[in-house]
Amino acid sequence: MALFSFKNTISKVVGNFLTKLDVNWFTRFIQIAHEEDEAQGRAVTDAFKQVAWVNIAVSKRAQNISRAPFRIYKGEEPVETGPIYKLFRDVNPYMSKYQLIEATSAWMDTRGECFWLFEPNLVGTPTEIWIPDPVNMHAKLDSNNRISLWNYEINNTKIPYLPDQLIHFRLWNPWNHYRGVNPLIALDTELSQDFLSGISNLNMIRNGSIPEGLLSSEQRIDIDEAEAIKKRWLDNHKGASKAHMISVMGQGVNYQQIQQTPAEMEFFTMKKWARETILAKYDVPAVLASITDSPASLSGDDTKEQLSTFWNLALIPRQELIEQKLETDFFERFGLPYTGRFDRSEIPELQEDEAKNREAERQDVGAGLLTINEVRERRELDPVAWGDVWWAPINLTPADAEPKEPEPVPMPFQEVEASYTPLSLFEKTSTPVAFIGHKSKPHYTDAVKDAHWKAVTRSWEQIERGYAKFLKDWFFEQRSHILELVTREKAIDTELLDEIADNTYWATQDAVLKQQSKRWFLLAAEATETQIRDLVDLVGLPPIETSWSIFDTRATQLLDVRVSKITRVTDTVRKQVNETIRGAIQNGLSEGDTAIQIRDRYNIAQNRVKTIARTEIGGVMNDSRIESYKSFGWVKHEWLTSRDAKVRDTHMIDGEIVQMEELFSNGLRWPYDENGDAGNVINCRCLSVPITEE
Repeated sequence: MALFSFKNTISKVVGNFLTKLDVNWFTRFIQIAHEEDEAQGRAVTDAFKQVAWVNIAVSKRAQNISRAPFRIYKGEEPVETGPIYKLFRDVNPYMSKYQLIEATSAWMDTRGECFWLFEPNLVGTPTEIWIPDPVNMHAKLDSNNRISLWNYEINNTKIPYLPDQLIHFRLWNPWNHYRGVNPLIALDTELSQDFLSGISNLNMIRNGSIPEGLLSSEQRIDIDEAEAIKKRWLDNHKGASKAHMISVMGQGVNYQQIQQTPAEMEFFTMKKWARETILAKYDVPAVLASITDSPASLSGDDTKEQLSTFWNLALIPRQELIEQKLETDFFERFGLPYTGRFDRSEIPELQEDEAKNREAERQDVGAGLLTINEVRERRELDPVAWGDVWWAPINLTPADAEPKEPEPVPMPFQEVEASYTPLSLFEKTSTPVAFIGHKSKPHYTDAVKDAHWKAVTRSWEQIERGYAKFLKDWFFEQRSHILELVTREKAIDTELLDEIADNTYWATQDAVLKQQSKRWFLLAAEATETQIRDLVDLVGLPPIETSWSIFDTRATQLLDVRVSKITRVTDTVRKQVNETIRGAIQNGLSEGDTAIQIRDRYNIAQNRVKTIARTEIGGVMNDSRIESYKSFGWVKHEWLTSRDAKVRDTHMIDGEIVQMEELFSNGLRWPYDENGDAGNVINCRCLSVPITEE
């Protein structure tokens, strides 16, 4: 991060900030400082990348703070199952729990802030955590100067997040209370000196095998002669293998050694000063950075004391910051009965020195301050019969006392480990399950029904998941577009309502929904053809000709009807969004409050995604099945359920048989009958199977 143009740049940006409140001015200031530094040849634009000691200090802090595992507790009991435990264990497909804490600490040490992003289309509690570069996060303020929306901007794409869809960790910033501040912002001089002196030393090393001096002569030498002398000199001395060789030049040429300037000799001193300053800023002790050329400033040469101080002054405060932020912005926000804490019980640097404790106990027992049983109680050991009596050292007697024969000392108590006989190991046994499929009868047994229902639902659910994912993405794109309009710097008024209700936009959304829905519906019809062929084979009916296709039946016409009716989803969402904006105008809501209501509307829609997908895919499959039966001349069919507790009462008619087009006792011609009422169709998992004359 560029830090060198702070004083020059801040006046420019703050001037604009005072004119017009802008939460992102500090981020832009850093960008301007970058550009100014590069233009002036001050090349430290990323201290973590360009200054070795910054990299070392940040890495050491991040690696060590991650050593203490973050655990979830309910009361005082650790939680080791459930979705929240899984969230902090798995984090996301590319990040572990260790890396989550490591990245959080590193971003705060290099940017002064860190963001945890949950799912952009979050419904309920989060299932993933993502950590972006804070530079890519841009906030919007509402009329009350509250953050109404965060945009994650990358690759010319904006992904909107409402404030309760993320957690923002930040260090105190005296110039902008919305954003954190880089902890190195006051070390611009030290970082510049370290980097530029390093470049200078590198150049000196690269030229170190050539004698550093001047070749001069009192005689007049033309250009060709000078070039020849220079060439001979380089031939004799250029390269590491020719360093310090003696050279005879002739023509009155003299060699004059050039000494290092005082500034060059001070480079190493400056680099050492920069090193000490950077490590002090990050509270990293010398022993942790493997520095041996000077004693540590924290506690002399005592390694453990240095590391213990590092934990107490640097890492534990950072962990407490994370714990407290999660308490308010995660556990309480989502109404979770948990807390989160770092477990430091296994960190050696924070454990008491056992050897010192034992020596102190021996001294206390010898002085009569503790008894044996009191020491054993401390160590959680059972008491001994002789442990409550203090045994004074035998050589401690009054000076004027007559010597006595020492009394026999009782034998010390010896603890014997109890022996035990290990339990026998028993091998697990299992009963093999008989194969239930057969072709000996052309009618439906319970085993055949179960096998067919499971086969159908497996392919059904696979297509359903794909269609549901498309619907979630479709809803999310709409939400992003509308939130961008709501949170821009315009009032919530009728002009905004007209813009959101734009017919062209919603017509485009309709077209996308129809196109993609038809794709998934065709997959469902194709899967149905396979299921019908498998069913015929399973019950032993004559095989279906390979030339037959389900797309030769009326299934395609019914599929197109469902595609045309899917626009009801768009109409419903559009109506709800318009109602929300009208309500916001009437109630005078701010941009932030309106954005929350829009988010809640779309959360309701996203909660219905699975239901929509199951109902539409199930409808296509059942329509296609019925048209297949008709094409083969099958005139009857039998109702088939999952036969479990989830079957609704009106569908518990498993085994009921009717003629094609006649009504079952629940009023439906077949499962997902287009003419049935919504309560009798939505989320159904039933099928029907054909009954032949045989």
